[in-house]
Amino acid sequence: MTDDTTSAADGSEDLRVSVTSYGNRSAATNTASPELQPYLEQVRKMDPVRDVRGNIQFTERSTGLKLKASALPPEQQSKITRALDSIPNLSAEEREQREHKLVSEVAAAKLGATRGLTGVHRDALPVHKEQAQIAMDVHTLYQKRAVLQAQVDKVVDVRKVEDPVTGELSAEPVYWLSDHTRTKRQEAIDGLDRDIRLLVMDDGTPGVIGARRIAAAELESAKILLQRATQQRQEAEAQKLADQMVSDERVKQRAEQIAAHKRMQGR
Repeated sequence: MTDDTTSAADGSEDLRVSVTSYGNRSAATNTASPELQPYLEQVRKMDPVRDVRGNIQFTERSTGLKLKASALPPEQQSKITRALDSIPNLSAEEREQREHKLVSEVAAAKLGATRGLTGVHRDALPVHKEQAQIAMDVHTLYQKRAVLQAQVDKVVDVRKVEDPVTGELSAEPVYWLSDHTRTKRQEAIDGLDRDIRLLVMDDGTPGVIGARRIAAAELESAKILLQRATQQRQEAEAQKLADQMVSDERVKQRAEQIAAHKRMQGR
């Protein structure tokens, strides 16, 4: 873990502090009620890719589209081409089907990363929206970091420097930015690294802030599932009661007919 420095709001160097910890990722406190607990477990078992609709829908069934390796980056195209060439005696139709399958597998493997750029469907649960938003936030931070790193690393010239002891000449880069500005840019990069780790750790698990955001969204999602289940149960009970009411009305109507007939016979 690297030390990060954060300047005070007024720019005072004397008030700058060193950040050496990203916090403790202690187990989330379970604040769910017993009634909510099963739905919270259901939320946590959901796959954020397979069980959630995205904003981009693949319409292969309606269009008959066959995926081609040419839609992939060159290195992946080559990998699929080699895989196809390694299968002997493939007919044109079989090769097309096999190519479609291989490209589909590549697309499915990258679906999680795609969700981080495109988001999830508007009807997705809050937890899946939050997961996608965290991925977007991290992507934005990495973009900012890349810009700053490119500025820090940019070299505009190379000059010869003589070693004062040995007299040997060596090449030394002349950077685009001054040493002072490069130091400031590096501090900003360290700050972005800290912000990224607060959201997602190096191993892909949620950071301190990311875990808190997801935990809150999980609880909200569990409440939605409970509400849906309650509405479904009430609807089923209402349908059952309605059926019973209709049945009772028919029985009553038939009973009135029988009673009328009996009255007629009793005259």
